[in-house]
Formats: sequence, structure tokens, C-alpha cells
Amino acid sequence: MKVYFLDSYDNKREIAEVQTTKEVWSVINKFLEERNYKSYYTRMWYKDNMTWIDVGSHSEFFLVDEDIVN
Repeated sequence: MKVYFLDSYDNKREIAEVQTTKEVWSVINKFLEERNYKSYYTRMWYKDNMTWIDVGSHSEFFLVDEDIVN
């Protein structure tokens, strides 16, 4: 599965290709740590064939091309 970052300008870029949900979270945590961003909550939902992950910015999201919510 592929992990993408969607910025506040609607630019989507692939940041990793992983095999497991655990790896998805590892990639996201590494991405946030590299940018010194502290996430205080996480919301997830599945829409338009993508899992959307909000880590608190309200305008930037991580996307996964599989349903990892269920």
C-alpha cells in the first residue's frame, strides 16, 4: 500500500510504499518527527477509496490507498 502526504494546497505526494498498517504509522511518525510536529490527536476515515488520516493540522492529511480503518 502507498502512503501519501496531502498538503494545504492540495498537492499530493507519495512518501512511502509499505506492506503493513504498522509500517504506515512508522512512516507517518517519522515524517512528523523530521518536521518537529507534535500531534495531539489522530482521526481516520475512509473516503474516495483512500484512508484519510488527520494528525491535527486540519489542512494537511496523510492518505493510504487501502482501507486501514476497519
